[in-house]
Amino acid sequence: MGDYVTPGEEPPQPGIYRSEQMCLAQLYLQSDASYQCVAELGELGLVQFRDLNPDVSSFQRKYVNEVRRCDEMERKLRYLEREIKKDQIPMLDTGENPDAPLPREMIDLEATFEKLENELREVNKNEETLKKNFSELTELKHILRKTQTFFEEVDHDRWRIREGQRVRSIEEEEPLIDIGGDMDDTRLSVQAAMLRLGLVDSAEQATIH
Repeated sequence: MGDYVTPGEEPPQPGIYRSEQMCLAQLYLQSDASYQCVAELGELGLVQFRDLNPDVSSFQRKYVNEVRRCDEMERKLRYLEREIKKDQIPMLDTGENPDAPLPREMIDLEATFEKLENELREVNKNEETLKKNFSELTELKHILRKTQTFFEEVDHDRWRIREGQRVRSIEEEEPLIDIGGDMDDTRLSVQAAMLRLGLVDSAEQATIH
């Protein structure tokens, strides 16, 4: 922070370790023109404001609602920026700071940012749903492939057993063990599911015990 001098007084020459001189001034602005005046001062970047009411809480200040609206719009812009960077979408950086919007333009900006945020959140939600559905369908596809192989092997084994029974019945008048009816009445109950790799060992141990 620089050294304050009285308006009209000749400031001393700044030294190597001294900042530029600053003039302490007090401004009286009309309520209707205060926004435009403060915006112009902010664009110059040569003014530092002092809080003359440090004991007043932020909730009791006059323009607290306007400040909250600006904070909310900044939050939405940061969210949009994070999502853009996450998808590695190039952003155009002009290197210039836009001028402060007019009060009537604030409403349009709020509506635009609100719409973009809601649409982007909806897109992210739909993306998560699609990823979940894709994962579930992929699991079902692998389950169906494995079960198809399993049933094909079972049908082949049943055919081999029946062929063996037919050969023995031809060679012998009466088989020692009649298992033909048992095989015809056999009903398989199969349960299939997908497991994460970290749970395979636990599932195998539980099956063995």
